[in-house]
Amino acid sequence: MRRRTVLALAMAGAVMSGQPAHAQFQPPAPPPGRLQTPNAPQPSLPPSTAAQPSSPAGAASGAPANTAGGAPQVLPPADPNGRPLAPRPTQPAAVAPRAAPATTAQPATAQPVAQSAATPNPATAVPPDVGVVPPEMARCTTQNTPASIDACRKVIESRRVPRDVLIMAHINRANALLARNEFDAALADLNEAIRLDPRNVQAIALRSGANARKGDVPRAIADTTTVIGLESNPEQALRERAQLHQRNGDLDRALADLDTVLGRNPRDAASLQLRASIHAQRGQTARALADLDEAIRIDPNSLLAYADRADVRIREGNRDRAIADINEVVRLDPRNARVLALRGRLNQEIGQTALALADLTAAIALDRTNIEFFVQRARIYWLTGDAVRTISDLNEVLRRNNRHAEAYRIRGLAHARRGDTNNTVADLTRAINLNVRDAEVYLARADANVRRNQRAAAMADYRAVLAIDAGNQLARDGLRRLGQ
Repeated sequence: MRRRTVLALAMAGAVMSGQPAHAQFQPPAPPPGRLQTPNAPQPSLPPSTAAQPSSPAGAASGAPANTAGGAPQVLPPADPNGRPLAPRPTQPAAVAPRAAPATTAQPATAQPVAQSAATPNPATAVPPDVGVVPPEMARCTTQNTPASIDACRKVIESRRVPRDVLIMAHINRANALLARNEFDAALADLNEAIRLDPRNVQAIALRSGANARKGDVPRAIADTTTVIGLESNPEQALRERAQLHQRNGDLDRALADLDTVLGRNPRDAASLQLRASIHAQRGQTARALADLDEAIRIDPNSLLAYADRADVRIREGNRDRAIADINEVVRLDPRNARVLALRGRLNQEIGQTALALADLTAAIALDRTNIEFFVQRARIYWLTGDAVRTISDLNEVLRRNNRHAEAYRIRGLAHARRGDTNNTVADLTRAINLNVRDAEVYLARADANVRRNQRAAAMADYRAVLAIDAGNQLARDGLRRLGQ
């Protein structure tokens, strides 16, 4: 699905309280930007790691290892809409240490690390070596902490370590490094884990995710294809590969993977939702709506499916029905600030100004950190003629970000409405210096310069208006009044 416009605001990052992030609805951010698999358990991340930009090198959605004691996991890669790819089933994050018994000269044997439930034949996995499990393995988890990473290092550098313990130490350290965006170091660990056990589904899937986050989609696809060949039930891996094909622009292969999944399981709501996004990307809105209707029938509590259907209906110009879908999302998650802000924008577009302001005010009350909520509400105040409240909201925006071009533009126009020529010129000049090229901005600054008796500056602005809009009668009249 192409990058969202309206819905991007609502699902960038973690938007659902108690629900996984939906990067498209998200977004805003996805910023504002994104299809995530509904109803699948998602990895939790600290806010600092919740939105990961793509960078150059890698593969598909990976399966972060679970962490001991609820430790943070690694964010999966995003699809073209900004949504994270669905997580995979994971293995235990760490092997409990077991020291060699004091009464025997025999070294302790490591307990085998459980392979992924999807591994087709555990008998083919590399058997563990005999060796002592270092006590540091208890602290070698996927936690993004120096202590955890150092504990994994000590395990890896130990001389007599069972192979399965060594593999898990590399995987756990890779998870922790990915949480720090140290992709190359994480990939080195995953490459070593796969060298030790070429059939380790968890390591291959996690490497796929790491490469995808680096932006190397072909390698991500290659690893996900390997996972499909290893798993006895490859539906999730097929869905992940479909998302990667979509991200890579290969919609035919994406649809082929999803058709395979739905041929095996016609009630797979996540695949229906993803297929709908591909239909929408191709402009086939009727097919997209049919898949989303079926996904909602299968799972009537899917916030993401309602969000996607609202997006398709917005594209069709059916804002009333889009708002009905967003209302359902609000009912399911009433404290979702981004969803309220989205509904506010839709209400504004259909002329329900009072409802739009109520939604934006509620969104700001829930989340004052998102300055775009203030910009959106200021825009509505401006359209209603309330210059004072417009300026108040934009003062807050510019206090936090003094390079917000749109905030300067709107505030400058609000100053012009109040007759404050000096602040009008100051704000609109800042907006222009931040690459705002808008005939209305030059026209307002020209009029303010006329009032300030800055004739040369006014004429330059009127000419700038005509360079943007050659037929602008207001600029022609302004030049004529100045004798040009």
